[in-house]
Amino acid sequence: MHKNGLPVNREEALAKANDIYRAKYDVTWSTRFLTIRWVSCFLKRHPDLSLRDSKAIKRARNEVCEDILREFFSEYLNHVIERNASSDRVFNMDET
Repeated sequence: MHKNGLPVNREEALAKANDIYRAKYDVTWSTRFLTIRWVSCFLKRHPDLSLRDSKAIKRARNEVCEDILREFFSEYLNHVIERNASSDRVFNMDET
């Protein structure tokens, strides 16, 4: 996934693996789930895979301050008002 620009860390890999595991074997959180050790063993079995943290996103998150957020939301609000945008034109995205 990293080559596609989608870095994945251990926690994300474990969460997705647990989703697949629970769907396939019809288990619940209270019965059984995979652990972080499972991720390590999986990576040993598949050495062509690796996990990455996005340093650029972490750096950008650390640089956020209240003034920048206020300015962004002010500009966003003006944009929505000027274009009379309805709620069906609002999309959910992450930093990547």
